[in-house]
Amino acid sequence: MNKLNVLHWHMTDSPSWPYQSDRYPELSDKGAYRPTGMVYTAANIRKIVQEAYYRGIRVIPEFDLPGHSHSIGHSHPEWMAHCPDWNEPIDPTKDEVYEFIENLYQELFTLFPSDMVHLGGDEVP
Repeated sequence: MNKLNVLHWHMTDSPSWPYQSDRYPELSDKGAYRPTGMVYTAANIRKIVQEAYYRGIRVIPEFDLPGHSHSIGHSHPEWMAHCPDWNEPIDPTKDEVYEFIENLYQELFTLFPSDMVHLGGDEVP
């Protein structure tokens, strides 16, 4: 018998960035399907994490970086690798990309109590 007590929450993807970051609000403003009403705010996330906790469920967020990050390019084209593939990754040769990733994950760690996070990256050649 298996007990399913983990919610693996794939929060962002190439077509949309629905996470409303406090530090980088432009990501969801320009990268979400609909920036009003179809985004995950910090309050939404805290509520989901709290309700999951009450039910014995651990929430592990996935922010798929460096791949599946096309939606980031809507607000920060300078961070993108500009590959011929539509699913272009962020550019690992740029220092500001590492600063962004560090800041993003620091923000996320305040919202998710789990000691685990899924980075994705499985589609990057």
